This record gives sequence, structure tokens and C-alpha cells, in this order.
Amino acid sequence: MNNTAMKRVEKIDLRMPKGWSDMGVEELETVASVLVEAAAKKPALTMNEVKVRLFLALTQLEVLETANPAKPVEEQYLVVCRRGHLERLVLYLWQMHYWMQEQMSWLDKPSTLLMFPYKEFVKWSWRGRHKYQGPAALMQNFQWRQYRIAQEYMSFFISESNRLVKMQQSEGITAKELKRQLHAVARAKGMFLATLFNRRVKFVDAETKLIRKDYTYVSCQSMNNWRDFAGFSDVKFQCVLFWWTGTMNWLQKKYPKVFKSSNPKKAVVANPLELYTRQTATMEKYLGINEEEMNRELYTNVLQHLQDMMDESDRMKALENKK
Repeated sequence: MNNTAMKRVEKIDLRMPKGWSDMGVEELETVASVLVEAAAKKPALTMNEVKVRLFLALTQLEVLETANPAKPVEEQYLVVCRRGHLERLVLYLWQMHYWMQEQMSWLDKPSTLLMFPYKEFVKWSWRGRHKYQGPAALMQNFQWRQYRIAQEYMSFFISESNRLVKMQQSEGITAKELKRQLHAVARAKGMFLATLFNRRVKFVDAETKLIRKDYTYVSCQSMNNWRDFAGFSDVKFQCVLFWWTGTMNWLQKKYPKVFKSSNPKKAVVANPLELYTRQTATMEKYLGINEEEMNRELYTNVLQHLQDMMDESDRMKALENKK
């Protein structure tokens, strides 16, 4: 190896995202790609191995030569180059691990991403182009019906995915059964995405009663449109999951009593769908609206009403206990 052709790195200017919300779509897809690839590895990669791959991917460094394990740890280094550059750099492992500790601790925490990564999605077919619009930040344009159905299909996707994993780990499962379950997972994934993405359609405006054409939610879109998302890649879907996790975490902090488990011994967040079935009658009485009107309410309004009801209930209980 020609040492004169290499630069020993004492200080290197590397840009790293400072958190989930600091990443653009390209960086999100870089993280998602590494995680999807790592999940498929057998045996599974350790978190440290995943972080090393993420470090190299996010800093756009390519490894030309790996470290020599015969050397003492503090003397081991990688020979790297910046993507698209020829200059060879020496990067000591201790330097890389220092960067990982200082700049990548956010990866150890749940996603805080609130902006949906894909403004639109286009599906081409022999019948023409189907154009979809992604949700606004924090699903600000979601009515209660769309929100709770999205929750339902996410639960469905998780359930079907867990079932697939169990089948893959079990003996005696036929290839036909696995294929059927893979289709069930793909269908659940497609229906979740078809709930999030609104297609430009004609509809009757609930207030003006006039026919309009715009990107809007219609109750049948999950069933009608899910096949359009069959080609939605695992990497892009992982980015959507980053956003979903960040949004759910934000909602749980803003409406803590709504999402609190009904069983205090279980550290499980209550499913808003359970709240829907338990609280619909109470909400109708509290707000003076029927179920259909409630479904057209912005979902944040409904969650706030539920939070207010629970706050009031707690105040009443506190007063009774003082008597």
C-alpha cells in the first residue's frame, strides 16, 4: 500500500444529521435502506454493526481497505474515500466510534419525524395515471374516520407481519401457506398506504352539496386503491413507518390520557379504536353530534374532546375523594 497516496485523518469535516427531523428524503431512505438490509441478514447484525453501516452511508464514505485485526485496537484503521473522490483517507476506528457516540445517539431513540416524506405518489398502469397526495404534517387534514381506519390497518399490518415471522420460524409450513401469508402482509401494507394517500376524485361536498374534484378522503379508497401500492418499495415504506412512529409519539405526548392503557399494570398504549367503540355514545352526548358528524370532525378535535372529558372526569373524582 502506498502511504504517500493517503491522507492521515486528524480532523475531518463530516456532515451528519442531528436527528430524525434533520434528514431529507434521501437521507431517510439511506437510513431505511441500511435497516431493511440489516433486518434481512442471517444472523442478525448487532446495533453497533448497524451504526457503522449507517455512519459510512450517511457520511458518504466508501471503505477501500478494512482494518487489520492483528494490530492493537487503538492502531486499527480503515482506508476510505469520499464518494466520487479519489483521495484515500486513513480513518482510525476510535475516530469513527467517537463520531458515532457523539453524533448518532438519536438513533437509539424512537423516531420524532413529523413531516410525511412523500408529497405525492404516482401509479402508472394500462388504464392511465393514478396520482395520489400524501398527508400533511401531523395528518392535519385527517378527519376522525380516516385517522381511525389508518390505525386499524396499521394494527392489521403488524398482526399479519408477526404471523408471517412465526410461520417462517415454524416447521411444517408449506410454501403455499407462506405465499398466502406474504400476500396477506402485502395487502395489509397496501391498505394502510391507500388510507394515507388521497386520490384526486369527484365527490359531493358535505357542506355545499356541490360536486367537486380534488384530493380528498373517501371511505372506499382503502379497498379500491390498495393494489396501486403493490410496488411501494420496502425502503420507502420504512420511511413512512419512521413518520408514523414519530407522529404517534407526538400524539401520545399531546393527549396522554387518551392513549393511556386502561390497565395501569400494562405498559401498552391504548388503541384509539377501542376508545372509539367505548366513547362514541358519550361523545355524541358531550358534543351534541351524531356518529357521522363526528367522523367528519378533524381527528385532533376528537382527541382533544376525549382528553378534556378525561380531565373533567379526573377532577370530579378528586372532588369526591375530598368529601
